Amino acid sequence: MEEIDISQLLDYFKSKIVYIFFAMALAFALSALYVYNFRVPEYTSYTTVLLTQSGESINANDLNMNNSLVSNYSEIIKSKRILKQVIDNLGLDMTFGELQGKVVVAEVNDTDLLKISVTDADSELAADIANEIADVFVKEIPLIYGTQNTSIIDVAEVSEIASSASALKIIAIITVAGAFVAVGVIFVLFYFDTSIKSEEEIERLTGLPVIGVVPASRERIRGSQHRKYYEKVAKNKIKLEQKEVVKLDIEEVLSKTTEISVLNNTEEATLIQEVLEEAPVINEKEDKLDEL
Repeated sequence: MEEIDISQLLDYFKSKIVYIFFAMALAFALSALYVYNFRVPEYTSYTTVLLTQSGESINANDLNMNNSLVSNYSEIIKSKRILKQVIDNLGLDMTFGELQGKVVVAEVNDTDLLKISVTDADSELAADIANEIADVFVKEIPLIYGTQNTSIIDVAEVSEIASSASALKIIAIITVAGAFVAVGVIFVLFYFDTSIKSEEEIERLTGLPVIGVVPASRERIRGSQHRKYYEKVAKNKIKLEQKEVVKLDIEEVLSKTTEISVLNNTEEATLIQEVLEEAPVINEKEDKLDEL
């Protein structure tokens, strides 16, 4: 198995972090779309049946017999003999297999009680099915075992609270699952990526020192520290040259101003006009230098 460099793996994950967030956002959007537009909430109603012995007294043997029959009773409740009668009695528009998938039978811990739960998108129908199953079961047990040792304890009631997972819980689970899927895909891509990722890896594989590194793209060249350094040096050089030019222009203007005092009136007027015309140009150059 190829050895994995943890530092390289972490760097690889950092470079792909945007894909992880994208996967989470996609999972969040899809889960929210499903939960609020396509998911149908389900409701669960239950009834309880007591396994007891008819008669005035119950001895230890009767209790042991009831305990051994719990698993048998659970299967009888979900049998065709019981559920097909329920379908006929209630006029349900569903098959035996569909109804069986809605029924859950469980033993209440440390008791002789059986809990019959029915889950359906219609809360009233779930309660009706649970009650009908209990009624049919209690009536059929004497015919099967020849003894009446069951009785209904709790009647199923209509549930107003959905038993299915809450919308926020589903969205949170799917969003986290999306992140794990993205992490798994990125790890697989990293594991099967055979390209050389660092200067140290080149030295380790070849046993030769690295003399220089060529950036992989123009974007990296533009963002490299070497490029930024030479750009700064070039700007400073241009700024100094521009200052020298402005200084020469100012000295030329001052020299012409000095000549004004020794020339006749006509020549004086001409030189003043030239100075005034060149002044805005000089000011403009100084402004550009300030911007640099």
